[in-house]
Amino acid sequence: MHTPRHNVGFTLFEVVIVLLLLGALATVAIGKGGISADCHVEAEILRGHIRYAQAMAVKDGGVWGLDVTGSQYVLTQVGTGNQVLPGETAVTVSLPAGVSATGLADIYFNAFGIPFSASTAASSSRLTTSMTITVSADGENETISITPDTGFVQ
Repeated sequence: MHTPRHNVGFTLFEVVIVLLLLGALATVAIGKGGISADCHVEAEILRGHIRYAQAMAVKDGGVWGLDVTGSQYVLTQVGTGNQVLPGETAVTVSLPAGVSATGLADIYFNAFGIPFSASTAASSSRLTTSMTITVSADGENETISITPDTGFVQ
């Protein structure tokens, strides 16, 4: 007696089609959600530059900071002059077209990594409240915060 064969499972063709559809849906979902790439990338670059200025101040024992003019900034070693930031080709860093940074102002660090609003790093210019910078691009925002006393950049 011959028993009927029941095919159980999916064919290779069906599995490939389902995986292709899931990949297409995931691509669309990822592309529409979350912070725009430009906003996130520029915020991370700016965070890195601020942290670099702080690290150089601690390492060097001097005052280092970002001297800001509009949508441009330079890394300054007080008493020595402007320096090229890592990953940059010019002394002056400009935010790309379509990216803005609200609240971006001069920020300096002393040898202890403490943040100041002026290059003199005098007690009168010490940050007493967090400095908040909002990076915006493509209708998205990302916030950078610099904590007084510790200089923690988040």
